[in-house]
Amino acid sequence: MPALLDEAAARAGVDVDDWGGLGFLPALELLVESCRATARLNATGAEVLAKVVLRHLRNLLAVRAVVDADPEVADRTLGTPIVVTGLPRTGTTLVQNLLALDPAHRVLRVWEALRAIPVGHPPQQVHRQQPTLAAHAPECLPRAQPHRVRPPRPGGTRRCRPRRRAAGARR
Repeated sequence: MPALLDEAAARAGVDVDDWGGLGFLPALELLVESCRATARLNATGAEVLAKVVLRHLRNLLAVRAVVDADPEVADRTLGTPIVVTGLPRTGTTLVQNLLALDPAHRVLRVWEALRAIPVGHPPQQVHRQQPTLAAHAPECLPRAQPHRVRPPRPGGTRRCRPRRRAAGARR
């Protein structure tokens, strides 16, 4: 684990002492050892695990750098999150896309989940509100087709397949 800490600090371009305490280390070591012991990882799996741990350690250092540069960021209040969950094919993506169109909501983007602080951005600019998709609502809304969402059959789920026919093709 110390090698991963050193590598994360080197990649983040900070001192190894900038962790702000290593209280998280026992839990991280337990998680990594549990993954190695129970997941039966092959060489590729072990490499992916190391990369994921490294990414999270770099994210931790990047977030610490932002908070150190602008301490009031940590005091900002966040609204209550809306979490969209559901079984596959039940319209969760449609609901999330519709919420993304509302300027009152902000959707977590995949890159934000993977890398909380964009590379190369000054820390003081990172926490600014990202633009929403509201400006694109007129062009995105026709793609959201609620009439295609069908209720499930009593015997199980029903796939929602768009019907596409080539010009002149017969059924």
